[in-house]
Amino acid sequence: MTQQIGLALGVSFGGMMLHLARGAGGALTPDRFTFPFLAIGLVTLLALPVYLSLDKDAGAAISGRNRAPA
Repeated sequence: MTQQIGLALGVSFGGMMLHLARGAGGALTPDRFTFPFLAIGLVTLLALPVYLSLDKDAGAAISGRNRAPA
């Protein structure tokens, strides 16, 4: 359920960025997609500290990899 909520928030954020990039002119042309792509990329980078703090064997049991003996 958390993953679905995250996906919904991501789609909503992307739509909001496209709406803001469209501006008052109303036309959504290809050149208007630069700002939304950059904004989504920056928001995605906010997760980087969380991923870097994970143990190197995080998810080994789920992926089927055997953990190295401690």
